[in-house]
Amino acid sequence: ISATTAEEREFNELRRDLPRAIDIAAATEVLFKHAKRMVPAASIALYMPRTDTNELCAVASFGVGASAILGLQVPVGDRISGWAFAHSQVVLNSDATLELGPIARTFSTPLRYAGAFPIVDGKIVSVLMVFSQDPLEKEHRRVLENAATLFVSSLSHPLLVDLTSAQTGTSTLQRARVH
Repeated sequence: ISATTAEEREFNELRRDLPRAIDIAAATEVLFKHAKRMVPAASIALYMPRTDTNELCAVASFGVGASAILGLQVPVGDRISGWAFAHSQVVLNSDATLELGPIARTFSTPLRYAGAFPIVDGKIVSVLMVFSQDPLEKEHRRVLENAATLFVSSLSHPLLVDLTSAQTGTSTLQRARVH
């Protein structure tokens, strides 16, 4: 199977599986399951802004170090996720310790690189973080941006919007895209 055909198959499966997710954590897990087949992602986390503070909170995390990442709070403008959120810019191959601290190197698979993918719906609504042991290539960026676009379209499902709002106090996410 050619790389293009395998990628097309993954995206078709992602399109099929995302609408079946019952909450934001399940949708993030589906995204991780498919993304790690196409890119060297060791873990993934979804950060959403809290309405009561000027911080992002990791509301879902899967893969290496997921329990250490879940619930992490980052002030907007700080670390990789906060910077990406504040500037609405993709960050690729930053040092994972800038986001996670020295613990990033202590996991069974050391997390050396981090990528941040802002998700925008008129304004920025969340940040998808991808951590890996190996650098992310230009092609990986394209794949992750496309996967994140499919992912965010699933967030407009009424059940996911309600659960997301209840978990983070965020507003409705619809028609969002990766910036």
